[in-house]
Amino acid sequence: MKKIIIAIIVLVLVIIVLIPITRRIISSFYVYDVLIKGGDYKPSEIVGYDIVKSSGGKITTIEFIDGFSTTSIIEKLRKQDG
Repeated sequence: MKKIIIAIIVLVLVIIVLIPITRRIISSFYVYDVLIKGGDYKPSEIVGYDIVKSSGGKITTIEFIDGFSTTSIIEKLRKQDG
């Protein structure tokens, strides 16, 4: 039982540490010219802001329209699937 608990703790730590590092490594292989996000975000809060900005790309936000976010679209699709 002790080995299982240790293995779970190690797995959680690996996930916590490696996921952000892996995302950063993968995103370093490509750079967007334009990064657009809903207006409920500040440009500096958008993931990838620093990468796009440093490569001379443009970051912009567009007006947030209630009910038309990615999240709401996914929720509607899930409800349809039952």
